[in-house]
Amino acid sequence: MKKNYNIKYLIGIVLFALIVTGCGTSKVLALGNSTYMVSSDGAGFSSHKEKQAVIEAAQKYCSERNLVMQIVTLKAENGVMGRRPPQAELVFRALSPNDPEAKKRPNISSNVTSIEILK
Repeated sequence: MKKNYNIKYLIGIVLFALIVTGCGTSKVLALGNSTYMVSSDGAGFSSHKEKQAVIEAAQKYCSERNLVMQIVTLKAENGVMGRRPPQAELVFRALSPNDPEAKKRPNISSNVTSIEILK
């Protein structure tokens, strides 16, 4: 006996599977000189959740090692339907709380596309 499946139902299942399996935050990658990178991509259009995910991953990485997280750059792009998911990439430094560099604050403007530490 043949079953008639609604094509919209099948497309919905496939899209849901792609969304669920396509989301994730990368492992923290060492770049050298106490500098690390973590990235995330997700589902939908807004990159808000991805920005939050990379910041939380960096904070967790540093807190597990009793270090202070210092943002070097934070880049995020909203998703574009059929082309790319929302994504974020964070480059950060993991410093000792006593390190003089850990006391510096990032230069943040009102239209943030990246955050840089001024020396």
